[in-house]
Amino acid sequence: MADLPLVLDGARRGRTLRTDGESLCCAGWDLDSGRPLRLRLLRPEWAADRHAGLILLQPDRPDGLGRLLQPRAGAGWPHLRLDLPGAPLSDLLPLDEAIDPLLAARALCGALLGVLALGGQAPQGDLADWLFFKGEQLILGHLGQLRPDGLEALAHLARALDPEGQDGACALVASWSDSPPPDLPGAVAVRCAACTMIGCGPPGRCRPPPIGAARWTAWGG
Repeated sequence: MADLPLVLDGARRGRTLRTDGESLCCAGWDLDSGRPLRLRLLRPEWAADRHAGLILLQPDRPDGLGRLLQPRAGAGWPHLRLDLPGAPLSDLLPLDEAIDPLLAARALCGALLGVLALGGQAPQGDLADWLFFKGEQLILGHLGQLRPDGLEALAHLARALDPEGQDGACALVASWSDSPPPDLPGAVAVRCAACTMIGCGPPGRCRPPPIGAARWTAWGG
């Protein structure tokens, strides 16, 4: 959309991740720090009415870090901005080799817990664009555009992480497209048990072992 500003609120707009009838979500980065972020901007036809635009953008759930974002109007354009503490998982994809089981477990852990927190919903688009590293964890963020089929989104993520179906955890989650678990809390319980067995960490807190610390630190900010 040529009418949308490329720079606003100290951020540079990058590739478009998702559009709907009211707005579009974009990747981007902070012009001062260079750190990644996500932007949700109103379409030009809505942006003319600033008051209505701010109401349309108001999210009803925290962003993944426990913050309820408030619409902003930098450069006179109503928008939401989500600053990421680390790189998004999508920066690692596609992988050149078979996925590390620890990375697969951590990605699925973060995605499962995020979808559970959203009541079974998931951000629209690819989950890898909304999973970001925060220290030793992967956190699922969003800007209010949610889809109801969280399990299908998880299955799609698993297939993106492991296209050849070589990782057991990814294969299990990928199968949820055809054979979903009876409930999402049950799926999280299975995830916790799997993480404990492979040494990823205790239930509820997925942590890599020291041998992988250098690799995770490089992406954890």
